[in-house]
Amino acid sequence: MQRYTIFLFYILALMSLSFGPCDESLPTYKEPEKIFDATMVSSYVVTKVLNGFFVQIHVRNIFDETIQSKAILRGTIQITSARDSSIHKTFKLSVANLIKAKDYNPISSILTIDPGDTIRVGVTWDFTDDKGSNLLTDFFRVWENPACRTQKIAYTEDVIISGEITVFEKTGIIRGVPILHSFCYIVGDPQECPPLPFPFTANCPFRYPH
Repeated sequence: MQRYTIFLFYILALMSLSFGPCDESLPTYKEPEKIFDATMVSSYVVTKVLNGFFVQIHVRNIFDETIQSKAILRGTIQITSARDSSIHKTFKLSVANLIKAKDYNPISSILTIDPGDTIRVGVTWDFTDDKGSNLLTDFFRVWENPACRTQKIAYTEDVIISGEITVFEKTGIIRGVPILHSFCYIVGDPQECPPLPFPFTANCPFRYPH
């Protein structure tokens, strides 16, 4: 009986060493440092039916897991003249600015972004600034196209485009790296003039003299 008691005590001691103390704490969970990245994208498009300047923020899931939650899509896009920083246009972003998302439920506002997937949020600039000025008449300088008298082309303008957005409440603010966009606005009906090379922004003939 004594030998059996000693053997049982030995087994229990080994088990206690194997499992360790029951109050041992688990490693602290650490949130990933970066889940999304953001890229600013801009384009000035002139066709027979369109004359517009478009800016988007592309937000990509760079984490290795799917992210799903209620989307808030709150942020701003700002366009600032490189020639005169007092000229700027600020857009406030919301869910209404969502252009593309592979899996978004507008009823529940639940957005799902798989690893590597991108959502696009964007605005259209009407060439006004935050003070309400019409830059087409109050800021841009134009010259007459000798090949088509009804068409005028603005001197090249450089604008700095920046933006930030919060996709989900818990993932914080995502900022895109600012970009510089050079373009020259075209005034007049393009249908009345010979077609311009596309993209025309790469062939702006004159830069405004500083």
